[in-house]
Amino acid sequence: IDRMEITMAKQSENMEYQKAINHIVQMVKDGQLIVGSKIPSERDLSESLGIGRNSTREAISILRGMGLVESRHGSGNYIAKDSGAAIRSMIALMLALKTVSEYDLLEFRRYFSHIVVD
Repeated sequence: IDRMEITMAKQSENMEYQKAINHIVQMVKDGQLIVGSKIPSERDLSESLGIGRNSTREAISILRGMGLVESRHGSGNYIAKDSGAAIRSMIALMLALKTVSEYDLLEFRRYFSHIVVD
């Protein structure tokens, strides 16, 4: 297998897990999932989206790492109750790493305050 085939295979896997993330986010936007709701199983997500279980597992792992999903051993994955804490932690880390500035955060806040109010 040449490098181009390997690269294309990796890009395909990346698109698959992104497809699962987008699907879960869309379920939240549509009101199908709310805080505390159980996310469909990896098997169900994989089958409904036509993607591999590894990609589904990766998507859930990413959402868990972001603090948006919590796993309960033996029960499944749920929409996290305190995603706000995770967001605050990410912002604090971004400020510490200097990947964003306080000005960037203020602009972000202004942008979202208009969306929420309108």
